[in-house]
Amino acid sequence: MVFLQREPSPKGHAIRSACIISKGTKEIDNVAIEFATILKARKIEPYLIEPLRSSKFRSLDSFTSISKTKTDLVVIVGGDGTILKTVRNIRDSMPILGINMGGRGLLAEVEPEFADKAVKKIIDGKYFLDRRIRLQAKVGRKKLPPALNEVYIDRLTKLRAPTYKIAIDGGPTIVQRMDGVMISTPTGSTGHSLSLGSTIVNEGMDAFLLTPVAPVFRMPPIVIPPDNVDIESTDNSNILIDGQLDFPFRAGNKITISKYAKDALFVRFAPSPFRQLKKLGF
Repeated sequence: MVFLQREPSPKGHAIRSACIISKGTKEIDNVAIEFATILKARKIEPYLIEPLRSSKFRSLDSFTSISKTKTDLVVIVGGDGTILKTVRNIRDSMPILGINMGGRGLLAEVEPEFADKAVKKIIDGKYFLDRRIRLQAKVGRKKLPPALNEVYIDRLTKLRAPTYKIAIDGGPTIVQRMDGVMISTPTGSTGHSLSLGSTIVNEGMDAFLLTPVAPVFRMPPIVIPPDNVDIESTDNSNILIDGQLDFPFRAGNKITISKYAKDALFVRFAPSPFRQLKKLGF
């Protein structure tokens, strides 16, 4: 397996602007506005993504405006759910800094009380970029939004287990009766797939994790190269993207899951192997 490169901070590339996204509650919005104030004091121009607003700063009306501003940094104030939603809507590889205002904050890098120190480190170039692969699911010609954690194909009917046909990079077909099948990234291996009893994959690996869900005949989780994975089901199903979006999937159709062209980039200040696993308390 290939490990993704942990990239040093871009030399000679000053952070001049940042987009700030908040979960939307009053407490979290206040933290986001405070962080914008810190950025402004450090000569970094903050842009707020609506519905986050303040008369002190310029607001942008949507996620799509982020790419148009050619901003140098995206700051997400909230929990893992807010980060997943934001990453899904950022189609390019843009540096992301997560400020934890949720639970464990598996994907976030700093707590709010250390926000000022984090900005100083960014200005001084004392950070690196943690590259994470994403998934692209496609049904026919329709491409679904990219997933940072997983693509989960789940049966609609609970009366019987469908039969799934799975082919990896055009190889031999795996045929199994089971409730569903999940394709995860290493980032997502500490999420839903872990709760289903699957294994954990080092977050820096360039690989997929295939997790069968309640197979009739014993089938273990499989770590595979990030090649095309073709899946068909004998029953109508749902395709869930990061547990936040779902799309109908008709019996007999084929869904292809592949590596998304643009990786997600997270700002980190210190290397920490199995960072998410440590945050889970292991």
